[in-house]
Amino acid sequence: MMWSSMTLRKRIAMLLAALLAGVFLATMAGLWIANDEDITAEREPFERQSAQVAASLNAVINASNNPDRVLSAFVTSLETSSGAITFQTDRPTNDVRRKMPRVPSWFLHLLPLQENWSRSYPVEVGGRKLGYLTFFQDLYPDVYEKWLTFLTVVVIFLVFGTGSLVIIYFGLGTMLRPLASLEEGLEAIGRGTLPGADAGHGPPEINRLIEKTNEIGVAMSGLRRENNELLRSMVALQDRERDEVSRDLHDELGPMLFGLRANAISLQQTASIEGCRNRAVEMENSIAALQGAHRQILDRLRPMEIREVGLTRSIAALVERSANVDPGLRISLNTQPGLDKAAEAVSRTVYRLLQEAILNIQRHSHATEAEVSVAVNPGTSGSDTISVSICDNGVGFPDDLSVGRGLSGMSERVKALGGKFALHRNATGARITCELPLAG
Repeated sequence: MMWSSMTLRKRIAMLLAALLAGVFLATMAGLWIANDEDITAEREPFERQSAQVAASLNAVINASNNPDRVLSAFVTSLETSSGAITFQTDRPTNDVRRKMPRVPSWFLHLLPLQENWSRSYPVEVGGRKLGYLTFFQDLYPDVYEKWLTFLTVVVIFLVFGTGSLVIIYFGLGTMLRPLASLEEGLEAIGRGTLPGADAGHGPPEINRLIEKTNEIGVAMSGLRRENNELLRSMVALQDRERDEVSRDLHDELGPMLFGLRANAISLQQTASIEGCRNRAVEMENSIAALQGAHRQILDRLRPMEIREVGLTRSIAALVERSANVDPGLRISLNTQPGLDKAAEAVSRTVYRLLQEAILNIQRHSHATEAEVSVAVNPGTSGSDTISVSICDNGVGFPDDLSVGRGLSGMSERVKALGGKFALHRNATGARITCELPLAG
């Protein structure tokens, strides 16, 4: 749990500290093994040499005519020596380990030293013991050398280990600092604001990552802005469609309903059969017109026949109805197979585009001929598109054309589906084109 909450810098520092500690312990173990071998190697010659000296002294004394005089001369010579060899009349029983200044006792306990650093041998003449010859092993130089080696290794590990940890810890902090800037940039992207990560103070790899993140943030900010504009446009388009439906209900259905009511009241007040017949004919005409307006409003709200009969037949029915409404406009239709494979959203968009374009031609162009062309353009790996073209021989678009709600709604609907929409001015009329992905 503690490890999972650590930062990357602390984790690397702890791993390095553990590695240094392992190397230090391995070095100490190697030194201990080497010390054991050195001390053992030095102990064996000391014991062998002291035994030889004791044996030689005993041989000389026993071969002399005056053993006491020879022994006395030998003891006198020992008094001027360094004290490595002593003669005692009684057998030594105490520990004669010598003190070692500047070497702590705990370090001595770590070394494989024997309890007694001396060796005693009896001096005998004819079976009579004259005393004991004691030899002392001076290990101080070797032990002190090992102590200095130990201190050197410890100091090296402390200096270089601590220095390495400090350098790596703060070096990693410097290298990882740009990641904090990258984190702030990602949080800014999540909030929908432009990221401001600085990519100039870290390694090249992290700097490139920050630059790409900034580019993604800018792109996403632009997409978010376009999406917000598209949502506002869609809401405005829905409001405009509701206003148009409300206006159609008021302007078209309202008078018809009023006429029906007036005819019904007049029918009640008419006494003659002929008068009733005339009122009934007028009511039938009003009802037929009301049904037509009702069908037209429903068709504008939701073209049901697309789902029932397909896009190709729906377009043909739309062209036929439009030609019946305006007999002075001849509309030619050119469709290709495969239109019915279009997604429902694409089919509705194409239908409403044609519906709005034909309505604009009837209202504003004063054209006598119009041509509608709808085709499927094959693509690669399922990227087929559907293209739409509507042209007429009317007065065309004026130079100071202000795009109306109908054309604006068509353009927004096409772009929302990933398509292209364009208006073209011709010398003999106008042309509207659009291209949409068949799969939507």
